[in-house]
Amino acid sequence: RDVVYKATPKDYGHRIVFSYEPKRCDGVKGQVQFSEPSDDVILPPPPCVSELQLEGPSQEAETLVATCTVTPQAIHDGPPAPKVMYVWKRAYARYGSSDEPQELGLEDLNQASLQDPSASDEDALCAADRYVPVKGDIGTQLVCTCTATDVYGRSSSTVLQISAVVKPGLPRITQLAIGWYPNLHNTSARPTFKGTPYHTCRFVASGEYVGGFEGSSTVRWSRRKVLPQGRATKEEHVKVHSMDNSFDACVDDVGHVLIAAYTPVRTDGTVGSQIAKVESQVIQADPEVEKEVVQCCKQPIVKFDVELVAGGSGKHDKDLHQIEINSKRVKLIRPGFFSHTEARSSYGADFSVNADRADPRKLHATLGDGPRYTLSFTTQRQRDVAVQVMRRFSNSL
Repeated sequence: RDVVYKATPKDYGHRIVFSYEPKRCDGVKGQVQFSEPSDDVILPPPPCVSELQLEGPSQEAETLVATCTVTPQAIHDGPPAPKVMYVWKRAYARYGSSDEPQELGLEDLNQASLQDPSASDEDALCAADRYVPVKGDIGTQLVCTCTATDVYGRSSSTVLQISAVVKPGLPRITQLAIGWYPNLHNTSARPTFKGTPYHTCRFVASGEYVGGFEGSSTVRWSRRKVLPQGRATKEEHVKVHSMDNSFDACVDDVGHVLIAAYTPVRTDGTVGSQIAKVESQVIQADPEVEKEVVQCCKQPIVKFDVELVAGGSGKHDKDLHQIEINSKRVKLIRPGFFSHTEARSSYGADFSVNADRADPRKLHATLGDGPRYTLSFTTQRQRDVAVQVMRRFSNSL
């Protein structure tokens, strides 16, 4: 007589052996007989992939996620579900002698960049179910293929899905940071982002641009004074006398933090909706300048030879003058056989001094209630020392 046996998930991966024990009606049992193992190993249905879909916008920097339905599913006491492997390729049209595309070319994308580096080798097969289009994908289509493999080494047929043409993303800047070149005249090396920035540095705003190809992006520079107690003043815009995304600091920036507001712009003129902002560290005076300032502040009087470029009475053709600085006041003297004081000022509310950002040797000073003077020093270092000494005396009152 026939005996029917229905295989269960526990039997998967095994061959079936039947035993037969004859038994007479009076209860006498005969010798047990075993059959030969079945020819085939009991296996579940082969893996099958269906309904592969791509979810998410086909746009640069946006995530595309591949989802599919795989059978058979994992069941209790049975083998695990098949492993799914996704492969991403870039599709583009190949052209022949005519302008019409003749075939679709495929280019493999770097699968290592899609996978989680902390995942195991087995998990890595499933880690590429998502892909973030990059700049090189713009104008092409992405092809995702999906294959499922079970623990018995059987693979499903490959299923593919093609995305829409990848469009450039909305312009934006990420990982924005402010670096600096220690020397304004040596910018061939890479800027540094660590250490202490000085007022003799050239600052640059840099980051990772996303959103097609970058066009005429703009950077607006401002600064904020940091007070000794850690408090900060309001943000003030500063005029830039440099090119691109750089800012040439001067002695006026000592004690300030720089703020760069980066507006990303694509080559077609599209402006990003988000303006990224980043702050620098507090700018310090150059150590050599600071050392000389400390020495000057200990002297009764400090004198500098200057050229009077503008201010005062009459016309000037770089008249030679001398500026005297002490802890109480500033005097501008016209030297000569009959030298005389052309202007003087104490460190009151009417006194102000500012460096000229366009000319590293000039400063502008308002001495009392008189006109505004423009003085040119022999070197930038002398100008910087004079400005710092006057500010140091003014802040000490």
